[in-house]
Amino acid sequence: MADHDEAKRSPRVCGIDWTKRKIIGAITTVVLVIVVTVLLVVFVIGPKIAQSSIDGSSLTLTSSSITGATNNSFLLQSTGNVGNAGGLAATLNFPQPVTVSWTNREKGAADLPLGTVQLSPINVSGGNGAVSLNTTFSVTNVDAMTRFSSYMINNGNFSWRLTGPASATAMGLTFNNLNMDKVVTLSGFNGLAGVTVLSFDASAGTGNDVNVSVTTQLVNPSSITMQLDTAFFNFVMGTGVGTMLANNVTIVPGNNTLSMTGVLLPAPMSNTTNAVAATVSSLNERFQALFVNAVNNIVPVQVTGDHTSQPAGWLNTAFKAMTLSVSMNLTKIAQDSVSGAELSLDTSSISNITETSFQLSGTGSAKNAGFMDATLSFSKPVTVAWASNNGDVILGSLNLSPVSVSGPTPKSGKVVVDSQFTLTNPDGMAQFSSYMINNGQFSWKLSGTAEAEAYGLKFTNLKLAKSISMSGFNGLTGVKITTFDLPASDPTTGIHIVTGSTIVNPSTISMTMGDVGFLIKNPDGYTIGNLKASDMKIVPGDNSYTLNGAMKVADQAVLSDLMDKFLNGAGMDATIVGDTGATSWLTIALKSMKLKAHVNSPVLTVPIVSGIKIPSMAVDMIVADTTGNSVLVNSPGMTALFQVPYTFPIDVQQASQSLYFVDPSSGTQFATFVTDMQAASADQNSHVLTTSVVGGHLKAVPGQEGAFAAFMKELTFVSTASVNIVGNATSIASTDAGVAQISLPLKDSLALTGFQGFQNIQILSSKVVGGDAKAGVHLQVSLILNNPSTLSLSTHVDVTMDLLMPMPGGAAPIKVGTAIMPNMQVVPGPNPVLSDCYVVADPSNPVSVAVVTKLMSAFISGGSTSMIIAGSTNSIIYDSLKPAFSELRIPATIQGPEEGKRLVLGSTAHPVGRPDGGFEMHVDFNIVNPLDTPYTLLNIQADVTAGDVAVGKIDFKLDPPFTVPPHSNATTPLTTLIQSPTQYAQVFNLFLGALGAGKPGLLVNATQTLTASIGGYVSPVELFSTDILVTLGA
Repeated sequence: MADHDEAKRSPRVCGIDWTKRKIIGAITTVVLVIVVTVLLVVFVIGPKIAQSSIDGSSLTLTSSSITGATNNSFLLQSTGNVGNAGGLAATLNFPQPVTVSWTNREKGAADLPLGTVQLSPINVSGGNGAVSLNTTFSVTNVDAMTRFSSYMINNGNFSWRLTGPASATAMGLTFNNLNMDKVVTLSGFNGLAGVTVLSFDASAGTGNDVNVSVTTQLVNPSSITMQLDTAFFNFVMGTGVGTMLANNVTIVPGNNTLSMTGVLLPAPMSNTTNAVAATVSSLNERFQALFVNAVNNIVPVQVTGDHTSQPAGWLNTAFKAMTLSVSMNLTKIAQDSVSGAELSLDTSSISNITETSFQLSGTGSAKNAGFMDATLSFSKPVTVAWASNNGDVILGSLNLSPVSVSGPTPKSGKVVVDSQFTLTNPDGMAQFSSYMINNGQFSWKLSGTAEAEAYGLKFTNLKLAKSISMSGFNGLTGVKITTFDLPASDPTTGIHIVTGSTIVNPSTISMTMGDVGFLIKNPDGYTIGNLKASDMKIVPGDNSYTLNGAMKVADQAVLSDLMDKFLNGAGMDATIVGDTGATSWLTIALKSMKLKAHVNSPVLTVPIVSGIKIPSMAVDMIVADTTGNSVLVNSPGMTALFQVPYTFPIDVQQASQSLYFVDPSSGTQFATFVTDMQAASADQNSHVLTTSVVGGHLKAVPGQEGAFAAFMKELTFVSTASVNIVGNATSIASTDAGVAQISLPLKDSLALTGFQGFQNIQILSSKVVGGDAKAGVHLQVSLILNNPSTLSLSTHVDVTMDLLMPMPGGAAPIKVGTAIMPNMQVVPGPNPVLSDCYVVADPSNPVSVAVVTKLMSAFISGGSTSMIIAGSTNSIIYDSLKPAFSELRIPATIQGPEEGKRLVLGSTAHPVGRPDGGFEMHVDFNIVNPLDTPYTLLNIQADVTAGDVAVGKIDFKLDPPFTVPPHSNATTPLTTLIQSPTQYAQVFNLFLGALGAGKPGLLVNATQTLTASIGGYVSPVELFSTDILVTLGA
């Protein structure tokens, strides 16, 4: 039962029921076998198996890293595995450093020991084990290490032989005195040939240097990681060489991103230092075989190691042997240089203009052209468009010369253009040219392709899109007319114009336009003439031209306004508009050009109108205007000098004046002198303009009536009166340019001959033709008023003057009457006047009575009497003439009817007895009336003498009054000769003696005082009659 139970519990394996007995037996057998085996292994088989396992195993390092390199060592960290190391689990130990040699070298070269390394124990199981190293590699042969390192860097794989003592521990047993001799094949860096440029940038450096920044991806095919820290490189790009560095560089297996910065130096110039030149030369020699040109703008850049910051000479030497071939697309940099470049034309010239082309020459600059010395070239013509406000307008194409840029960064260079500009859009060119002429700035857009050459590399198919801003002509606003002449004219073209002008071109553009025609327009846009410039060329700055043309204006108002302003000092404002050009597109452009010009008026050495003369002038007073402040003026001939400062013929047809009379002393304008347009003519040789004045007006300026009257007074008394005149003389003139009305300034002095106070009066005859009890004796005086002036004065009214008798001793003259000059009119020379004079005494003034008595006595006696014809404020009705006439004092002499004429032809004495027995004489007188009016005697008083004998007196009141007809004689009634008896006897004896002597009678003298009525005016008349023949009556 127990067995049965045990049988039930025992396992059955491999067909055997394992009972306790069977298990114990088996264990005993195994133990015996193991003991025997261990003994064999430990002492015989074990060492051989261990050595065989080492020899047959494979050692692989799957990854390694080299860090902390010095001249004598570096830290080696590796991982890997051991394979085929036998079936036993074991541990390999390396009691001493193993030697590392470079094996499997090229051409069977011998192994080259490099150094030693302490290996860590390796545990294997099942024939495999992991390898992990973290140890120092001690360099024992620096030269060998240098050669190896270069090989490792530049080749795809290499082999190390590791040799040295080893031991193995397996199954608790240690087997010593084993040998390690293993070749490990590792992948090298293979020159790091798989370089990809992730980014490349360049910027301006110092001087001509170029700062570069490159981000690359290095593909490390090796499983080795190598610490370089800061890695320094040299590189060659085209003809340029440079250096770069990368910080914190550790090359790991697979992709490695390196950010490198450096400096690219241009090819050395002749003045570079020897050291720099030698360095560059050396680099160029090293890479000469590798240098090729850019293809499709892909630039091969050769990069070589220079050194690292690791203090390991073998590493740095090996690093120098590293060469990286890098392909860089420099298109962006080249394009950026082209795109960033700013082109300008500082000066440019347009010439050889045709309908389809012109020659464009100029110089300018390229600025901001990047940071590399380069040459930009243009193998194909570039398209030129005008950047108008409404969009780009293509004009044509142009060949551009290469542009080299150099110097300080940003680079710059000179642009030279000398090429034919081929027009593809003449209409657009017309629009552009119009804009260029009239605006201060314009832009051209250049488009096409360009090539750039830098560092010996040529980059093609670069996009060219440039905008060039240039200064336009800005309307050529700075136009100055320097000379202006009108030398001649002809009926067809008009007045010829020759003008010198300066046009200031603010632009940098020169333009040879050929023959150019212009129209001259006034400010209202009316065409007044034309100008032509031959072979016109405009350059920057001042341009001097001689323009020829002509002026012809059909509209009289337009020509009048133009010439009036021009000759009056206002100059001529004109717009010069382009009209014709060498090509159709230039003609269109020129028509848009409007040059504002001002032609200065001519500088006059003498006034155009001067020397005005009025040889004769008639002044007519206006009866309706008793102020006399406005008078009519007429003159049959008025002359002036008319000297236009040009030689073209001018035919003056009419003229008028509008002047002010100005007081020379005060400068006061006191009168206006306005004449209507009258026919006129001008002598081209003598320059004398002749016209007339009809219905002109001389009028006092309001407020200056006193000055006007003073002027009229001056004209009355002086021989020559000068007055300043200022104003305008207006003429209508015919020229070959048309008919114009021109108003010219006139500032002159006008000399007028005065009346000289009318001092020269000749009284031809004086007749007493009547009288009036109040008005006095009426005389008709015929006189000649001699006017020494060339002026005429028509008052159209009667002028009343006072008749004054001078008084002795300087006493004031006594008024004895008035003289009336009817409708007084005075012309130059003798003026016959028949004046009505009235002689009357003031009965209340004895002196006046005596003076009038004397006057009448002398007049009747035929004698002459000096008188003064004096004016007064009442002489004339015109206020403006009152001051003049009130001071007129004209000396005159009144002559009696017949000087020496006997007024008493004879007398008859009748002796008559008196009642008292005595005798008396009754006498009569044969009286002569020399007057032209009846002469009535009212009373006769007389003292009669014969020699010295008083004959007697007469005191005879005629009743009725006794009238003697004009120019006849009559005998008065008898009146008594008042005598004493003695006188009677004496007179009688005298008669007897005379008769006895055969004489007809007695001659007596009589002092008479007659009271006579002349036309009703009674006045005493004192006469002294001599040799009156008294005969005896019956």
